[in-house]
Amino acid sequence: VELVTISVAEEITFLDYIRSGTQMHFAVAIDFTASNGAPRDPLSLHYLDIYGGRPNPYEIALRSVGDIIQPYNSAGIYPAFGFGAKIPPTGEVSHLFHLNGIPSHPYCSGVTEVLDHYRKRLASVTLYGPTNFSNVINNTASIAQQYEDGKHYFVLLIITDGIISDMIHTKRAIINASKLPMSIIIVGVGNADFAAMDELDSDDVRMQLDGKYAERDIVQFVPLNKFVSQNGPFIRAQADLAKEVLYEIPQQMTGYMRSRGFKPNIPVPITSNNTAQAFDSQPIHPVPNAPPVLIA
Repeated sequence: VELVTISVAEEITFLDYIRSGTQMHFAVAIDFTASNGAPRDPLSLHYLDIYGGRPNPYEIALRSVGDIIQPYNSAGIYPAFGFGAKIPPTGEVSHLFHLNGIPSHPYCSGVTEVLDHYRKRLASVTLYGPTNFSNVINNTASIAQQYEDGKHYFVLLIITDGIISDMIHTKRAIINASKLPMSIIIVGVGNADFAAMDELDSDDVRMQLDGKYAERDIVQFVPLNKFVSQNGPFIRAQADLAKEVLYEIPQQMTGYMRSRGFKPNIPVPITSNNTAQAFDSQPIHPVPNAPPVLIA
C-alpha cells in the first residue's frame, strides 16, 4: 500500500468557540393570535389559572426552554416580543411589539421577567392575527447582520400554536437569515397541524424560494406536547426536551463559523507550569448545569 497524500484537519467544536469568548444571544417571540383561544377560556392556550396555579402551554414552554438556554446566555438578558395582537392605545394589529412595553429597551432580565411581562401583556392586548413570523425573524436578522465578526451568534426562540399565515414571506426571511450568525428554534404548543413548521425545519431538503436556496439549515422545530406529561402540566423529561431544543444549534453555529473562516482562540491547556498565567489571560465563560447534548 502506497500512501500518496495525507492531510490533517482540525475538528473545532461548539465549546471551543464558547470557551474562546463567542457570545450567544437569545431573543424570544410569543404568538398572541386569536387562534390560541380567548385568555379567559380555560381551554385557551393562553389561559392564566390565577387560583389553581396551573401553567398554560406558553408558560411551560417559556420556563422549560428558557431554563435550557439560560446557561448559554452569559449576558442574562433577553429581548422579548409578541406578535399578532391589537395593541393599545390605538388598537392597531402589531406583528412585532415589545413585551415589556419599552420600545427603546425591549430587554428582560432572565426568564422570570419574560414570564411576568407575558402575563401583563395578556391583560392589555387583544388577541387577533394573522400569524406572521417574517417580522420577528427579520428583526433578529437585522441585529445579527451588524455582528458578523465571529464573536457573536444569535438564536431566536418563537413559541406558537402553529397556524402560520405568511409562509412565503417567512421562507424568504429564513433564506436571507441563513447567511447570518443566526438560528431559529420554533416551539409548537397545542394540538394544531404543525406540517408547516416541519416544512420550515428543512432537515432533508434545502429550503428554496423562487430559485434562491438557503445557505444552510437554521431552523429547529420542537412540538412541546411530545414532552408534556399526560397527567399533569409539567415537562415529563427535561433532559429529552433539552436534547431536542438544542440538537442542531452547535452544528449550525460551528457550520457558520467554518464557512466564514472564523476560528476560536483556543486557550493553552492549563498545566502545573502555566496555571497562574492561564487564569490571568484566559477569558472565562462558565456554563453552569449545561445540558450534555452541547458537549457532544
